[in-house]
Amino acid sequence: LEAAALHVPIVSTDCPSGPAAILSNGLAGELCPVGDHECLAARMADTLQIRSSAKTQLAFENAQKFTLAAHYTSFQPYLEKWGEKNAS
Repeated sequence: LEAAALHVPIVSTDCPSGPAAILSNGLAGELCPVGDHECLAARMADTLQIRSSAKTQLAFENAQKFTLAAHYTSFQPYLEKWGEKNAS
């Protein structure tokens, strides 16, 4: 997310914690299987040679879904209900 926010090209392992979702299954950055160091090295080398502004822009747009403001907006109705319930 930090790299995406800074428009930095991304190479990531495809661990179960979310890189595929953030990187649109590889459209917004490079993904490699966990433990595949050869894939990781190759994708890093490719990324250094060919920087795709379309991929970094898509990653940036995807990262906006994970900002504090986005989370607050999605939780705001629940927080307001909780506040109303606990005010009495």
